[in-house]
Amino acid sequence: MPIFTNSAAIWGTIIFLGLLAVYAYRRRSRRVVVSSLMFFAKSKSTAEGGQKLSKLQTPLLFFIEFLILLLLILAIADPINLQKGRLIPVTIVLDDSISMTAGGRISSRSRAVSYFEQKVFSHELYRITMIRAGAVPQIMGRRDMTGVEAENCLKDWTCESAISDLSNAMLQAFQISDANAVLVVVTDHAKPKNTDGRIKWLSFGRALDNMAITAANRTRAGKTDKCFFEFTNFSNVARELDAEIIDTASNEVLETLKEKLGAGNSRRIVAITHNPAATVKAVIKNDDVTFDNEATLLPIIREKINVTVRISSDILKKAVEKAVMASDMANLVTSEPDLLIVDSEQGYVGDSVDTLFVFHSISQPYRLQGDVAFDSSHPITENLTFDNALWAVDKDYKENGRRLISSGDLPLMVLKQPSELKNHNTVFFNYSADFSELHKTTMWPVMFYSLIDWCQKKQNGPSTFNFRSGNSIELQTKAGTDVYMTAMSGQIDNVKSTKQKAHSYNGLITFKAGIPGIFKIGDDKTSYMVSVNLCSPEESDLTNAEGMDELPEIICDDSMSHFASVKWWFIIAAFVLLAVHEWLISRRRSGYAY
Repeated sequence: MPIFTNSAAIWGTIIFLGLLAVYAYRRRSRRVVVSSLMFFAKSKSTAEGGQKLSKLQTPLLFFIEFLILLLLILAIADPINLQKGRLIPVTIVLDDSISMTAGGRISSRSRAVSYFEQKVFSHELYRITMIRAGAVPQIMGRRDMTGVEAENCLKDWTCESAISDLSNAMLQAFQISDANAVLVVVTDHAKPKNTDGRIKWLSFGRALDNMAITAANRTRAGKTDKCFFEFTNFSNVARELDAEIIDTASNEVLETLKEKLGAGNSRRIVAITHNPAATVKAVIKNDDVTFDNEATLLPIIREKINVTVRISSDILKKAVEKAVMASDMANLVTSEPDLLIVDSEQGYVGDSVDTLFVFHSISQPYRLQGDVAFDSSHPITENLTFDNALWAVDKDYKENGRRLISSGDLPLMVLKQPSELKNHNTVFFNYSADFSELHKTTMWPVMFYSLIDWCQKKQNGPSTFNFRSGNSIELQTKAGTDVYMTAMSGQIDNVKSTKQKAHSYNGLITFKAGIPGIFKIGDDKTSYMVSVNLCSPEESDLTNAEGMDELPEIICDDSMSHFASVKWWFIIAAFVLLAVHEWLISRRRSGYAY
């Protein structure tokens, strides 16, 4: 099917008015009295045209002349057609962020799908490659698809990502595309400055006011849980916030929020539940953009670890056991511990443990002087602070490994990773309780709480139970186990029940937290429930969303190399009809119209 590039040729249709006039206006005969029959010998046939309007005559010549004029007008319209075997390569980058679903039936995604169905997929001009721009760009289907294949593949464009990395997706598009390919970006926001001129930017967004939950977290505080939520008004005007925080087990409303939030302002609240096993949900009740109106916090259910304390010093043993029990995350046992705490490595007699904590025995105590440095990147020491309490140490102590606490060149706490000889973590602590007062400060229980929490997270199960979209879900399990992550429910319309599978080689498996919802994660025997909440200010802020009044055509100047002019098709056909026209005129009998 040729494409006509000179739309001005439409004015050529005016010539049809002249053709219609020729066949609509006729000469009319009138009675003439003559004196002799000799004039009949000189008679002539009546001309076809005239000045009197009569019924339109439509002989065969009329249609031939009409077609000749039509073909010449189409030739003037400069028709072009794809050269044989040279389809236009098009690479489409699709914004897979969840904000593309805002607006329901008239969302950015639905309008983009309608555009491509009408402008691209219905034409057999293109070979199409599509890239889904989520947290990690991914090619959809295969490269160089037909329009029908691309339309079917577009059903997998679900817009479920909390992050859309358009930059990397565009880079991948340049890498895999032909030099003369048309690159198209489909999104809901305006084209950034300094964007490559070869990219066609199609924006289908609409600026919307939105009230969103932008943060959700849960922590254990003794026998109660603290649930933290943040509500943000993404609007240019103040809006009413109507929200509730609910204990879903008893339907008890823990907190009610009915207040006005200023433009761009946030409201933070901590809801306390005395039922650590309860699921807590926050709901915004008065917002039309629904994809970020709910956040669910599941209970933190971890099995307590078993701890054995083998220390000869009564002072140190009591201080350690008190700190262990205060954490409420451990049981004191006499055998088969997960964490073994000893005052020398001789206290370790081959128990199958995950972590060994060793108090370095000191023969010549020395009072610690100078600053103390903590490794804030490790969970055991990230929350520790030193308040200059009396700390007796071995000043000549040397130990290889990762220094978690140190003073100058003197190691105070050292972590050794598992090795071929020792398949457990070993933590060495340079400390003499008999000549110190550190175990009487707040640093002591915090240190053991962090130690036990770190050990507990290394047990089988997820590192935590509530995640933000885009984060990694880590699951500790036995090596050689197949683990599944199954979507149980979702907070977005048309969420498909997905099931991811991974194989554990070293006991640690990582899944990506994508679409918000509740997920079951585990193997065939043991499973855990985890919650994924969107909590993405970048996706919830729709005030800068932008759409284009007129969307550009996919075909551009660079695409014209795939076309060839076919005006000769119409010119040759016009000449053939003109020859037929002349032949009919030459064969016409006098007074007879074909």
